[in-house]
Amino acid sequence: MSLGPNSYGKSGIRLVRLDRRGGRHGIADLTVAVRFEGQFEAAHVSGENSGVLPTDTMKNTVYALAKDRLVGEIEGFALALSEHFLRENREASRVEISIEERRWDRLDETSFEGSSNERRTARVSRSHDAASVDSGLKDLLIMKTARSGFSGFKRDRYTTLKETSDRILATSLTATWTHASAAGPFGPAALF
Repeated sequence: MSLGPNSYGKSGIRLVRLDRRGGRHGIADLTVAVRFEGQFEAAHVSGENSGVLPTDTMKNTVYALAKDRLVGEIEGFALALSEHFLRENREASRVEISIEERRWDRLDETSFEGSSNERRTARVSRSHDAASVDSGLKDLLIMKTARSGFSGFKRDRYTTLKETSDRILATSLTATWTHASAAGPFGPAALF
């Protein structure tokens, strides 16, 4: 029996790291997902799990590496995780790390408010030959209360919408972009 390409991993890894040095605290609030692609056929066909890293170990590795590697941009942390997992797991031909960062607005030196649904995102996909880095935003709420027109649109016999030069525009934006190089820099260093 032969299986096609397969993958497995751990998603929903919540990681909150506080920096309490000095009077002004910093916070990193991340949700991380790890996915391995590779030679895991034996686990499915014969129950041979010697090449399968437990997903609990993936979670623990994220926590352990965060201690020293969670500095600067979330893309840098995703690159460090993907490099570690690929180096330590020969059965994996590709590792993908996805990170969403929750935004906290500072109220004072030690207090924060989490009123926004917006998330900063990073996804690193690494093979033995190359790494690609995508960054983005998820659930960015945008509203314009005036001068948002919609006119000059195509009409047919079913069109009833009237043209306007003044209306409310409200939307949720999700955007992703791919970097030309995995070397960075990637974006604002929101961590601490």
